[in-house]
Amino acid sequence: MKNSGYTSPKGTLIILLFIKLNILLLTIKNIEEITRNREFLYFLSYTIKSISLKNSFKRVSNYLYNK
Repeated sequence: MKNSGYTSPKGTLIILLFIKLNILLLTIKNIEEITRNREFLYFLSYTIKSISLKNSFKRVSNYLYNK
């Protein structure tokens, strides 16, 4: 059987888990550098809060619109 370039779902899952593991390891290595930069942390927390507020607003407005 020729290799058609098809990857099984199990193989894809393993590749994705490997990529996530590498990202996690890189994050752990860089945590010290990130925590040194307080301005970046403030910016990150502000961004996360604004995104969650936008999502909450969308949910409320959709609820009120569909009511």
